Amino acid sequence: MKKAMLVLALMFYFVSPNVEAAITFRDGLTHDIGYAVKDYPRYVSVASNIWNEPTTVNIIDGASMNALYSYENSRVTMSGGQVGHIHVYDRSQMSISGGIVNNGIEVGGASSLDIFGGQIPDHDWLIARGAGQVHIYGGQIYTKIRVESVAIVTFHGSDFMLDGQPIGYGELFSDPDGKILTGMLVSGGVLEAQLFNTGTWASFVFIPEPATLLILGAGVLLVRKR
Repeated sequence: MKKAMLVLALMFYFVSPNVEAAITFRDGLTHDIGYAVKDYPRYVSVASNIWNEPTTVNIIDGASMNALYSYENSRVTMSGGQVGHIHVYDRSQMSISGGIVNNGIEVGGASSLDIFGGQIPDHDWLIARGAGQVHIYGGQIYTKIRVESVAIVTFHGSDFMLDGQPIGYGELFSDPDGKILTGMLVSGGVLEAQLFNTGTWASFVFIPEPATLLILGAGVLLVRKR
C-alpha cells in the first residue's frame, strides 16, 4: 500500500516542465516531421488536445531538431532523423526504431519508452525517473543509464554481463555503481552501457530473448523428466 501511494505521488511530482517550443502539436491528430525545425529554439512539443485525446507525431528521415518534449497522453514514434534531447513525461508513450538521439533521453512521470533500433551515443544519459518505464529491445546503445525513484529499465536479449561477469536474468535492485553492462539485444543490436541506480525501489530487469526462453524451458522439462 505504501509503495502504491509513493508511485502515485511520484507520478504527480515529476510533472512536465514549461517549455517554450518552436512547434507545438496538441490537436489530437497525427503529424509527420521529416524536415529540419529551424525556428529558435528548435524544440518540438507534443501534448493531448483539450479532450485529452492523444496527439501523435512521427519523426521520420530528414527530421532534425534540438529537443522533443512529449506530454500528457501523447504518442511519438521515431524511425529516422536526428534529435538532440528527448523528454517523455506524464502518461505519454514513445517508441524509437531508427535515427540518432544525440544528447540524452529522460523518461518521467508514468510515461513509457520502447527502443527497437536507432543509435544512442556514449556522451550523454538515458534517465528513467518517477514511475517511468523503458524497454530496450534493440539499437546501438552506448550510453550511461540511470534509474531513480521507482522507475524500471528492462533489457530484452541474451549474454548479459556486468564488468565481464554473467548476471543471468531477473531483477537487479542494487546499484551497479557505473559497472559496464554488455549483451546482445533481441534485435541483434549491441549493448554497452554504464548502469547506475539511485532509486528507492528502482530496478533493472533482464529478460531472455525467445530463443533463450525455449532453451531454458527445454532444460526445465529435461530436469522434470529425470
